[in-house]
Amino acid sequence: MINQPVGQKRLTNIAIVSMKKKCKKREYKFEIACYPNKVVNSRQGIETDLDEVLQSEAVYTNVSRGDRALAKDLKACFGTTDQKEICKEILMHGTLQITGTEREFFHESRTNEVITQLAEMCIDSRTGFPLTKDQISSALQDINYQVRVGAQTMTALNKSKKEVNEAKLQAREAMKALEEKMPE
Repeated sequence: MINQPVGQKRLTNIAIVSMKKKCKKREYKFEIACYPNKVVNSRQGIETDLDEVLQSEAVYTNVSRGDRALAKDLKACFGTTDQKEICKEILMHGTLQITGTEREFFHESRTNEVITQLAEMCIDSRTGFPLTKDQISSALQDINYQVRVGAQTMTALNKSKKEVNEAKLQAREAMKALEEKMPE
């Protein structure tokens, strides 16, 4: 028998939001397929229409294979089989999986934020003028300081109304590291 993808709809340009739930002494993993840019907007309250966020209103156990979650598992874990309600809960409380390109973008933008914060805080002791972003960037490279983008950033994306300004915190850490290794 020949398998031809005639009736298959490929999910392209998707963001997968997953959630693990423990029910009946077993851990279940549920996933939903969303538009990449809309997930963060939805969590921040900018996008309220669920149809604009979700690519499919189905709840999956594995989005990439197209395995849909069983109704009995949904009922056991969420107390309902209403797909929209379950999608809302997964969207708000689930984990957003990001690609390498997105991770790189977050790292670059976070590094720029930290350097901007440092530029506002640092003054050249010899001239009395503020340090340029290039000077700060090269100084950070000299002391091998790496800006962190990881779980904390992803949880910051997950928080809808609390603004977490990690750039300032990291800028302060970087300033302490610069003061220790480069006293002037």
